[in-house]
Amino acid sequence: MNCWKSFNITKDLGSLKLTIFSILGLISFYIVFNLSFHREASHNDLSLLNVITFIVLLMLILPIHKLLHGAPIWLAGKKADLVIERNRWFPIVYCQIKGPISKYLAIISLGCPAIVVTFIMILLALIFPSQMNEYAFIGAINFGLSVFDILYLLHLFSAPTHAFIEDDRDCCRILIKESVKNKAI
Repeated sequence: MNCWKSFNITKDLGSLKLTIFSILGLISFYIVFNLSFHREASHNDLSLLNVITFIVLLMLILPIHKLLHGAPIWLAGKKADLVIERNRWFPIVYCQIKGPISKYLAIISLGCPAIVVTFIMILLALIFPSQMNEYAFIGAINFGLSVFDILYLLHLFSAPTHAFIEDDRDCCRILIKESVKNKAI
């Protein structure tokens, strides 16, 4: 297989720009979520969830986000590991995929956390409108994490239809099979 394109979102944009985009995405999601469900919650007194439960949910959103990246890969029978790497201040969690996967599986894997968590938060906000602010905040944090995935997806959508994706800590490579015509030359 030949490398069609190689990219690293963090090196291309820089950590500061990614952080700013994530914070802007988080704030935008929170505002849109609150405006969308304001009518359902306006007749109820907004009460806080149990503080301990809310803090536990906030601490679990990153591992859940990363598990949801791995779920489609595991369901497809491919190998992926959830890796926890120690950093100076806090641990970094990421999903490490073993070997190349198809473009469509990579797109599903990248979009899964944003879609699933947002759907669950919308459902919970409809069922329990009194805790709508808490669900909006948890969904906003997940969307802030998903901004990186959305930027990643923009590269994958431009890839050829039958491409394979190989991802590691340093970069992402979009691979295509060498055609028969190129071999003859």
